[in-house]
Amino acid sequence: MTDPYPETRASILWNAHAEASSEQSRRALENAQIGDSWNQLSARFAPVAEGEPEDPVITLMRPWLEPSDTVVDVGCGAGRLTVPLAGICESVIGLDPSPSMLKDLALQVRDRSISNVRIDESTWESWPEEPADIVLISHLLYSVHPIEEFLQKAHRVADRRIVVMLSTFQPVAYVHPLWEAVYGEPCIDAPGADQFRTLLDLWGITADVEVMDSLTPRPFPDATAALNRAAERLHVKKNSPEFEKLRAIVDDALVEDADGKLRFNWDFQSVPYVFS
Repeated sequence: MTDPYPETRASILWNAHAEASSEQSRRALENAQIGDSWNQLSARFAPVAEGEPEDPVITLMRPWLEPSDTVVDVGCGAGRLTVPLAGICESVIGLDPSPSMLKDLALQVRDRSISNVRIDESTWESWPEEPADIVLISHLLYSVHPIEEFLQKAHRVADRRIVVMLSTFQPVAYVHPLWEAVYGEPCIDAPGADQFRTLLDLWGITADVEVMDSLTPRPFPDATAALNRAAERLHVKKNSPEFEKLRAIVDDALVEDADGKLRFNWDFQSVPYVFS
């Protein structure tokens, strides 16, 4: 069989940027002695509450799904998409390397009496291949390298469809202007949706592409909330020298909006795309 994802100049560039960005984050985590970077953030990746409006990604995916389907949700987090998919498909495998994320997912599954979700603590690269109808990769590819091997595995596993959700910038990138003040070097941006579209074009892969509503950062109720959220996203521990550097720069960077809430004084917009 011909390799659908061969190495190209664009994929080499993707891998270089993804590796550099990942290495920079790894150094920050190591310096802060943080094991699971999602420990304080997992609740933000939980599914919508029962009775609330459906996640728009689920609404988009519904026509692609069959009641007999098995879906592998790669990088499932706390189950934002895993849980609602379980109500549509025969079985869902939630796959993630973060213990804190999977702990929250397990609670969701238990509290909602869901019996058709299997939770696997693993990276995609080390996960034993099992056949599935759909492979879903949501907001994960930013740090993936080599991307060719990652997608080759998805191609082998998925019987019918691969669904990739990716934004033009990582949603966390809204705090990246603060990175240099804390770490003494500019933040390296990871590749995103625009670069992924280029990869698909050069590979000659035709995909359905849907544009979702733009992501804008939530405002902060006060300066302390802004500081704590920035510290979480930048892998900065409280009461560390880096935290004090961050405190000073955050105070200077906040402005009040018309509703009396606080935002950073730079524009940030990230546009999510769904590639199928």
